[in-house]
Amino acid sequence: QLVTAGKGDQLLTPEHCKAVFNPPLNYYRLSSLIVPVGDDDYFSSDLSDDFLKSTFGKLARPFLVLENEKDEYVPKNVDKAHLLKRWEAASNHQYWSKNSGYVKNASHLVVEKDAQDHLLSLGTEFIEEFSL
Repeated sequence: QLVTAGKGDQLLTPEHCKAVFNPPLNYYRLSSLIVPVGDDDYFSSDLSDDFLKSTFGKLARPFLVLENEKDEYVPKNVDKAHLLKRWEAASNHQYWSKNSGYVKNASHLVVEKDAQDHLLSLGTEFIEEFSL
């Protein structure tokens, strides 16, 4: 209701943030994440294969998909390996990077030095893979 009332930039209270995802969020961002097919709902585990084909399947440029192995904001019940396979299956294999997968030991913000090094390596390999 706050988003439709033009107050989407209002921050959730700390108590509400902890109940949802924990990081500070405004109502628009929350709505984008949790409303089915919201503005930022491309990565939910409950999206249909047809929806994934209408998003990932439309990408016509090389792209790299990375999941942070220890992302504290991904619910524990989400099977990230299965999700990656679904995203790949929905994609045009000509553009899906063989380097897509996990950033080892990475939290959501990738603050770990080894994870940062791995992320840099994956990005570099992606650029080389497609001669970008």
